[in-house]
Amino acid sequence: MKSMPKPQPVAKKVLPWPAEVKSERLLLRPLTHEDAADVFAYASQPIVSKFLSWQPHGSIGDSHDFIAWARANYGRGIPAPWGIEHRRDQKIIGTISFLSYSPTHCLADIGYVLRSEEHTSE
Repeated sequence: MKSMPKPQPVAKKVLPWPAEVKSERLLLRPLTHEDAADVFAYASQPIVSKFLSWQPHGSIGDSHDFIAWARANYGRGIPAPWGIEHRRDQKIIGTISFLSYSPTHCLADIGYVLRSEEHTSE
């Protein structure tokens, strides 16, 4: 049996993006600078990034920089993290993004990060 090639890191335009994706509880959407306080609220928690490749945000400026990077990629058509908004309180509770994408095989790996409160049951 022929093995499938590993998905390649996303580094180019790959898909037309919808404006947003809604479920009953969540809204997935591009980040805006108005989200910086919400991003900082979860991204500054060491437990949230404990097993990730980035360090906790040390200031709200780090969150603004992250959002600016994501928005620059949106403008170039390059996949970047989208906000995960809890629809009930209209707060960004994390982000979701493609980690790799294989257009040949229509495969993608996604990753997400959520504020620590989301790791417990409601």
